[in-house]
Parts: sequence; C-alpha cells; structure tokens
Amino acid sequence: MADRYTLDGFVITTIEPPGAINAGADSGRLFINDAQTGVMAWWSMGRWGNLTARDAVIAKATTMTLADFRAWFDRQDDPFGGEGDEDEDGQ
Repeated sequence: MADRYTLDGFVITTIEPPGAINAGADSGRLFINDAQTGVMAWWSMGRWGNLTARDAVIAKATTMTLADFRAWFDRQDDPFGGEGDEDEDGQ
C-alpha cells in the first residue's frame, strides 16, 4: 500500500509501525501514526471483514484531520464490514 496521510500529516498504514510491540506482524487492523516519529496516534481495535470497507475508511481518512477522523469513525455503526461482507479468503 502506498503511503496515505490524514490532512494534518499522520501516516495511515495497515501494518503496525516500527517500534510497536508487534511491529510489522499485526495486520488486518488500521494504524495511524506520526510521520516523523512513528508513534501511533490511533489504531482500530477490530479487524476488517473485507478490504473494500477498509479501503473506504482509508479514503475517508485522507480527507480529514486525525481528530476529525477519530470523531467520524466513532460515529459509524459498522466500519469493519459485516460477516456477510467477508473477503473471499474469509477474513
């Protein structure tokens, strides 16, 4: 995935950033970290039911500041995609 950023410069990734407990190993979640330090500023607690839902959330995040994105994400009923929305590999 090419680097994506929030409007205020935080990096959006799908793999836990360097320096984190599970750096590079924990995928399936969404991570937003400081571009300069790599310190995580936000991460999804759940895992995505499908990649289309995850990609839509990433696209939305690129149009907002981190604070606005966090508020928007918290208002979503099911940002991860439902069980009926699973990818072909069942994840």
